Order: sequence, then C-alpha cells, then structure tokens
Amino acid sequence: LDALRQKLEPPHDPLAGRDRPAPLPLDCLDTFKLAIAPVTFGSERLAAGIGDARAWRKMTPLGDVVRDASLQGSNNWVVSGARTAGGRPILANDPHRTHAVPSLRYIVHIASPEFNGIGAGEPALPGISIGHNGHSAFGLTLFLGHDQEDVYVYETHPEDPGLYRYGDGWEAFRDIGETASVKGCGEAALALRFTRHGPVIAEYPDRHLAVAIRTVWTDPGTAPYFKSIAAMRATSFEAFRDHMGGWGVPAVNQVYADAKGDIGWAVGGFSPIRPNWDGLLPVPGDGRHEWQGFLPGHALPFSHNPAKGYFATANEFNLPADWPIDQPIGYEWLEPSRAQRIDGVLAADQRHTVDASRRLQTDVFSVPAKRVVGLLSTLSGRNEAETAALEILASWGFRLAADSPGAALYEVWWAHHLHVAIIADAVGKPELRPLFAPGDTAGILDRLEAIAARTPGAFAALALGSLSKAYDACRQMLGPDTDEWAWGRLHEALFEHPAGAVANAGGRWNVGPFPFGGSGSTPMNGSYRPTDFRLTIGASFRIVVDVGGWDNSVCINTPGQSGDPRSDHYGDMAPLWAAGDYVPLLYTDKAVDAAAVLTLKLTPKRAA
Repeated sequence: LDALRQKLEPPHDPLAGRDRPAPLPLDCLDTFKLAIAPVTFGSERLAAGIGDARAWRKMTPLGDVVRDASLQGSNNWVVSGARTAGGRPILANDPHRTHAVPSLRYIVHIASPEFNGIGAGEPALPGISIGHNGHSAFGLTLFLGHDQEDVYVYETHPEDPGLYRYGDGWEAFRDIGETASVKGCGEAALALRFTRHGPVIAEYPDRHLAVAIRTVWTDPGTAPYFKSIAAMRATSFEAFRDHMGGWGVPAVNQVYADAKGDIGWAVGGFSPIRPNWDGLLPVPGDGRHEWQGFLPGHALPFSHNPAKGYFATANEFNLPADWPIDQPIGYEWLEPSRAQRIDGVLAADQRHTVDASRRLQTDVFSVPAKRVVGLLSTLSGRNEAETAALEILASWGFRLAADSPGAALYEVWWAHHLHVAIIADAVGKPELRPLFAPGDTAGILDRLEAIAARTPGAFAALALGSLSKAYDACRQMLGPDTDEWAWGRLHEALFEHPAGAVANAGGRWNVGPFPFGGSGSTPMNGSYRPTDFRLTIGASFRIVVDVGGWDNSVCINTPGQSGDPRSDHYGDMAPLWAAGDYVPLLYTDKAVDAAAVLTLKLTPKRAA
C-alpha cells in the first residue's frame, strides 16, 4: 500500500526484522518543512504581528513545499561519436529546479592563461558545474540513491528537559542563543537546540521526546557543488571520476565526454554507511544507530565507454544490475518515465545530432499516458460525456503539447480525479488519504494496471466515473467546444519575483505567463502544483555540447541572465525557453568576437 506514496526500489520492507517505530505527531517535521520553503512576502503575512508568528509556522502534512522538493530532478545523457552524425561525442543536460526569478543559473565563460571554460553554475557558488573546458564536457543530475538524512528520536530526562538519553547515561543538549531583527518589534531572541546528531526540530515535553535531523549537508567538507571548482578542470575520465570521490552534496549522476572520444558516467556524493538500519524510518538517537563513515568514492557506480554507445540518467533507479544486494544505498527514486522515454529515443538513433538532443530535451511524450490510455481500449462510454472523453483520448498521441485538447483532458483526469480515485479505493479511512497524496506515479500506475487485470468491472467503474468528472471539469474550465481545449491554457509558466507583491511591482518584476507543455513525467519536465496546474519545476538551464565542435553547442537560460528588472536581459530568454528554442554557446575567440554586441572592460585602479 505504501507504494502509492513512494515505490521503493529495489523492493524492500522497511519494517522487516525490526521493531515498529513509535508513532510521531504529524507536526514533528513542521520546522524542517519551513526550512525548505520558498521565500514569500505576501501582504497578509507581512501585516501579521509577532504575536501571530505561530500561525505562520504551521504546515499541512503534505503541502506544496514537500511536493516540490520531491519532484526536483534533471536529465542528462552522453552519446559516443560512434553514434553521432559528426563522429564526435554529444553531451546534453537540463537540470530541473523550482522556477525562480532572478534566474537560478548563470551562464559564464571564464578565460585565463590557466583555464578556459564555459557553461553554467549558480551565482552564489564558484566554478562551472555544467559545461566544458575545451577538452572535456560534463553535466549532472541528482542521484537519488544516496539517503543523506536521518530522523532521530530521543528520550529526554523526566526531571531535566536539557538532557537526552545516550548510551548508558544522559547527554546535554547544546543550546545556542541567536537574535533576529523583526520589523516593528526590535530584536527577538531565538533559542537553537542541537544534539550530537544535528538540530532539534521538535520537542514534546509531555511525552519526554525530542526529534532531530542528521544530514550529510552539515558535515565538514560537504559544501554543495564546490567540487566543481576542481572537476571542471579535468581532462580525462579517470581524473574526473577521482574528483567525484570527494563530491559531498548533493549526490549526483555526472556524465562526461572528451575530445579524445571517451564518454562516461560517475556517481558523486557521500553515502552514509548504516550497519543496522536502512534510513527509511525514524530511529532512536541513543547511540544504537550511528553512521560508520561514508562509502568510498571508488566504490560508487560508474561506467566508462559503455558498450551501447550512450548513457542517460533522469533520477530513476539506476544502480547496476550487479550492484551487491548487501550494500544498499537507498530506495526512494523518481519514477522512471522520463528515463524510459529518453533511453528509447537514444537507442533508436544511430546518427545523433545536436538538433536531436534539442528535440529530446523538449520532448513531451508521456509514457504514463500511453499506459493509462491503453487500458481504456476495451471500455465503452455509458453516457455522452464518457463516450466523448474516450474518443478524445483514443485519437490523442500521448503528447502533452501546450495546444493539445487530449493533453488537457488527460492531465485534469490524472491530477484531479484518477489518482485520487485510486488512492480512495485503496485507503479505506478518508482521514489517512492525505498522507498518500500527491501519490507516486510508478506506484499508482502499478495499482491501476493490477485493478484492470484482476477486476475488470471495478476498473471500468473507477476509470469511467473519474473520466466523466474530468470531462465535466474541462468543460467548466475551458468551455464546451473541445476543439478549443488546450493544455497550455491551464498549464502556464510564470516566474514570480518573491518581492514583487511587496513592491507593488509584480507586473514588472514577474516574467510570463507562458503556455507550456509537458508534465513531471515527460523529458521536458513541466511539473505543476495540482491546485491550479501552475508550473513549479522545470529546466532551469538547457545545454547541448558538440564535444570538439565547440561552437556548434547551444544553450538556454531562464528567465534571463540579469537579476535587475530594469535590464533588457532580465527576462529575454524566457519566451525562447518556453518555445523550446536555444541560443548559441560560442567558445572560440573568433566566434565570440564575431557575435559580440557589447564589451565591458573593467580596469583596476592604479595605485597613486
């Protein structure tokens, strides 16, 4: 049943051979959720006084913040020159992140006597994490196998709440006092509490319990992405993989290609060694569950010049088939639809090109839609609405294009009706159903296909009943003329500046909206919030590198390079990005000089 929430791969029962953990209140992760929430400056929130602070610290058990965090991912692939039209390797990468303005990424070309590299990183982080150095190209996606966090539950001393049980005795919490300036209230005192494992995020004095988080991210030497500063200089796969051995967080799938013709894949990231538990459930913080270091970098998965001539990743379960079963890394991955589509396209393409990679990055074919709609072939409508809906889906080609009526009907059905009906059918108690929302696509598809195979009558009732509701909903939202329905009328990309509402400048500081295709299950990731279909996550940057033919490479940032709303380059790339277009990623001096429209020269002031 839990597969409806998150399908585990490889198959695994987290309760097998262990005591059932003590239940914790649903609010125990409120502080953790708030820590990863996006910055907002709504007028109502800003008008609230300090006495109302607690009202703004509550989170629903599965709010949008949690959904967005679970959906982040990326695509990357590398193709050997033996399978390209130009005889040179091609590397492509499009990292998927929560949309933001100013842009999360920044395209940069760094040229010096020692280094000449081009690509993108994040403005706050040094180095180039995605790009090339004139010899080697590299790109990353999140490797979701590494479980880099644990939830610890502590028994606190019944007479002294400043102590928690550890080993045979009691250990003192480490308390740190901080102050924060609060508008209209001066300085506010903050009490931060830590255990030996990490920050305390919840305390329950009446139950003598405390909850803390341990994460790799707070260990020394794990500055996010910082290893890029060295990896971007590598000129061989062996050197590149050695650098991945020191990559801390986040865990990544790195693909590599060089002008010699080598291609490869290497995993980077610190993976905790848990000798007596799997990391999926809370554990006592009394010393019985301690990390025993990290897996050594050379032991992590990799592939050098794979026999099939290409390698692709999309945050799916991608441990090698011969990975030792007694050496688990993790179990919670993103569903494999994007990876399956990408692999299928690359496998069929013997003469891959830069343009083919561009088309694949913006591909909106939905593998889940093909599976679901295929189950409807034996059904007949019981009324006019069901018959019309079945006809629309039967003539549709499973592409979630922005102008597609079938895509609009399918996604409304899937997001608001079908998977809701599947969860309701599986979970008898209504009060428990929100814990399974929004649901794991892979687990829901498996259950739907099982219902269709075992109980065709029940499947027909569930499918047709929910499809009829989706058809009626589309008529209400998009009008009675089904030819005028379009997925992009519901599914839009709007880049909202977090301070736009406060400055009464939303119209000038926001970028968009743009009709957009895709979903979280298509190579062109178009993940959205189910409440209104607003796009929340997608490619923050796209790049396709012709390795050795560097000036043939292309890229696109979004919404623009500048963080200044007054600049022409604040949002000028967003329309191109939304349309699936690119700009040249020129590298050689000759090509750059010929295309330059502005040169800004910064000259240090000479000492007097």
